[in-house]
Amino acid sequence: MKRKQRALAAAANADLDSDADEPTQTTLPLESFSGDACAALTARYGRSSAPQHRHLLASAAAIRSILLDDGLPLTPASYLPAAVSALRAAGSADPAAAAALASLLVTLLPHIPSSPSPLPPDAASESASALAAFLSSPDASRLPTGTVRSVVKSLGHLTLHLDAAADWDAVAASLEALLAASVDQRAKVRKCAQESVEKLFAYLAQCDCTKKASNAATCMFEKHISSVQSIVHLNSDISEGKETEAAHMLGTMVNLVPYLSKKARKNVFLDAYQLLNPCFTPLTRHTIRLLVTLLDHLKAEGVESEVESLVSLVVAYLPYDEKKPDDTIVSAFHLIKSCLDKLVGRSKLWMEALPTALEAVSGYLTLGRKCSDDIAKVVRDCIDSHINQNIFVTSGPQLTNSRFEGLSDQSALKSICLTINSRLHTCAYPPDSILTIVLGLFLKLVKKRKRKDLKFWTDQLWNLLPSFCRYPIDVHDSVGSLFKLLVQISKCDDCLYKYAVQALQVALRCLAQLSGSMNICELFVSLVKRFDLEDTPLEPDSQECKTDEEDRMDELVKKKDRKDAESTEFKTDEVDMKDGESTECKTDEIGRKDEKSTDATVELNNKRSLLLELISTFVEVADEDLLDKLFRFIKSCLLDSSMSCHSKALFALSTIVKEHSEYSLAHLDEMMLLLHGMKSALDNTVLENQLLCYQHLLVHMIKVNEENTSKKAFLILNELIVALKSKKESRKLAYDVLLATSTNLRSPESNNADSDLQRLFTMVMGYLSSPSPHIVSGAIAALSLLIYSDANFCMEVPNLIESVLVLLQHKAIEVTKAALGFVKVLVTSLQPQKLLNLQADIISGILPWSLVTKHHFKGKVVLILEILIRKCGFDAIDLITPDKFKGFVRSVEEVVGSSCTVFSMRKLVDSNAETGQGTPSRRAPPNSWSAGKKQGKDFHLKRRTGRGNNPHAAKRRHLSRGSGGKGDRTTSKPKSKWQPGK
Repeated sequence: MKRKQRALAAAANADLDSDADEPTQTTLPLESFSGDACAALTARYGRSSAPQHRHLLASAAAIRSILLDDGLPLTPASYLPAAVSALRAAGSADPAAAAALASLLVTLLPHIPSSPSPLPPDAASESASALAAFLSSPDASRLPTGTVRSVVKSLGHLTLHLDAAADWDAVAASLEALLAASVDQRAKVRKCAQESVEKLFAYLAQCDCTKKASNAATCMFEKHISSVQSIVHLNSDISEGKETEAAHMLGTMVNLVPYLSKKARKNVFLDAYQLLNPCFTPLTRHTIRLLVTLLDHLKAEGVESEVESLVSLVVAYLPYDEKKPDDTIVSAFHLIKSCLDKLVGRSKLWMEALPTALEAVSGYLTLGRKCSDDIAKVVRDCIDSHINQNIFVTSGPQLTNSRFEGLSDQSALKSICLTINSRLHTCAYPPDSILTIVLGLFLKLVKKRKRKDLKFWTDQLWNLLPSFCRYPIDVHDSVGSLFKLLVQISKCDDCLYKYAVQALQVALRCLAQLSGSMNICELFVSLVKRFDLEDTPLEPDSQECKTDEEDRMDELVKKKDRKDAESTEFKTDEVDMKDGESTECKTDEIGRKDEKSTDATVELNNKRSLLLELISTFVEVADEDLLDKLFRFIKSCLLDSSMSCHSKALFALSTIVKEHSEYSLAHLDEMMLLLHGMKSALDNTVLENQLLCYQHLLVHMIKVNEENTSKKAFLILNELIVALKSKKESRKLAYDVLLATSTNLRSPESNNADSDLQRLFTMVMGYLSSPSPHIVSGAIAALSLLIYSDANFCMEVPNLIESVLVLLQHKAIEVTKAALGFVKVLVTSLQPQKLLNLQADIISGILPWSLVTKHHFKGKVVLILEILIRKCGFDAIDLITPDKFKGFVRSVEEVVGSSCTVFSMRKLVDSNAETGQGTPSRRAPPNSWSAGKKQGKDFHLKRRTGRGNNPHAAKRRHLSRGSGGKGDRTTSKPKSKWQPGK
């Protein structure tokens, strides 16, 4: 019996997360055909061989002929009555005709405005009544789902054309039919009906017909609920059809609650809460959801006694039972909170309900599942809302003299604490869920002394801030005092700390604008001293250290140029950063010392973090002298082995690089060595800010276009390409950096051969000749991303397309996957006329891989062929197809012609019986690497030019959805919240 109940529950919940809506049809361009729907449909579907399109056109033509004979205008309003009559006549005897007529109705109605409606009232009423009768007849149940769904949608549209006040009978019939369809067993029909009913109720509310509509809804609700209401408490088997219909009715009422009258809401509430049972039933989840929605719209004075009864029923459901779904327990406790909130200030219900409910649900708090944390959060919200803080600070004599209500509060709190204590004794260690509740209780227990301290610090803060609005002579003292105050506050209240830092940043900007009032550089130095950070080096490095850094940077570039051909990526951490030569630099001596985790270290890091947050403000007004001091401070933080401030230090460095290009290029070697030495494996924010620095540096280096900086730019580009082939988080961030870099380099002169954007593409294309397949596939992924927003750009870069197409003959699987992904992006983005000159090279490159089903190669080829056939036509493709593959291409064309889905095509091409080419193969196509290697190198040696536009995020999402195999890196969708360049 329980198994049956679970099956029924799953079926009843299908409306929540099952069949999605079908795609909406594109509006017909009727204005181009003088309003004639038949002509517009013929122009759209006239060349289609699909049976449903032929039936649709035939039906439209027949109705058009009738309208012409009768001398009626060829408008959607004229087509509608004739289509409805034909649908009634066809019925279930001719399903194809019924489907075509239903599709015609769905197409016509959006073109008929509802206000003012061009339909005559009699015609609209007659058509609506006819559709309602059609839906209510037994014929409708025998028709396909799509046909019934179209009729339901048409009836919903048509009812909005009726005058509810003058013709309620027609509206009532339509409403009854739609309500009946809202509990249909077919999910698509049911969901469409529920949406139509909701729109109709909103329309009827505007017509002052809320009461009549509410009566119709409550009658339908009582009809379905009464059949199961008497059986649900007996825990007996209920008819499967009745139970699922009742569940669907509950779901429908959830959407209608905002439109019901007050009386109807109360009646539904009285019927619904009686469906609750201590045991789980398929109706439990829907009942709780409906009750929560009703409580949001009911007033407390009307249902106070019923809410108290409801609390008792919900508490009875809460005790632990492995057969009860976790989500229903969480929802039930949310319902308890809604009941308590509804009666806040009117009753002391919480003193009995909350301790009892917590005791009942306490078994879930120790399970360690998601529901444990969810329940704990709800309990904490109840504590915050209903437990008075004064309970905690009542002394002994006060407790003795307190009133009865106070004693009840104390008893309730004691009961809650005893329940928590008893659960803690059953656990080896305190679960997070119970600690969340305990934290809520302790936050209520605020000592008076601590409250006084917090108020004192806040008052001192606001007393200091006004000094920054004038021309103070003691500004250094004021800033120092403020900083010390902020450190104290940061230990107790993060919110105050954050707002105070923001206020200080604004104050610093104002001070910087006061000419001659103070020296910002001296202010920063004074702050460093006041934080006891005098040991931090703020002066530029010696000439000896600079020479050493230049030598190490040259060594880094040389190692990249002679990297081993067998390595899969260039390891930048191979640079001898720990060599004895670098120990002579005083910054290394300071930063690389081991620090123990002591209170002094934590306080030091807090001070550093605060200064790092303010550096972005100093950077806006900094001269070269201040930039030197800021950079030395950032460098000392980055060289700190504790790594506690690395993320903030890198972000501060990115502001310097972004705002001061000349300074960054002057200290390029030093910055590059710092960035290459960062370890970001354990902290994703470190990697984000590290790549942000790389982004701004790369833009500056490409724009300056010097030989020395160009070589170092390859180090950054290498990091990005390697990141494209690494873990998911790194890949997303690298995509964002590449897109932001191309955006910053784009200019009106991007088409020129010597433009900044051209140089970026040239640098990326250089990696196509790498001996490492890992690097080659990463470079192809980068090119795919860069050209997606404007594929025409790649047409202007000499040999770009040929350089990638030749890699289809590469022997490495990951290179082939990336190349096929590039081709997919190319054919998706280019216009048909641009593809005509490329289709021969594309076809010859991809067709040999149709013989290989492994790694989804065959499916990728099919997808590319489908796009080419749709854009260029089958005849053009067949003309350049080798005889060996003509049968395969023809099979793809047949699938395209029958308008099958992509999944159907893949199933077709993977079938050996259909194509005869499905034999798995481990070998690459003939003429692979030996024939293509020299040609590929020739392509890479030629000069490359191009242009591009800003890739749009929506297109990247489309690119991600269009990805093929698991290893296709070219279509990964960036989801990172960090947006570079902003």
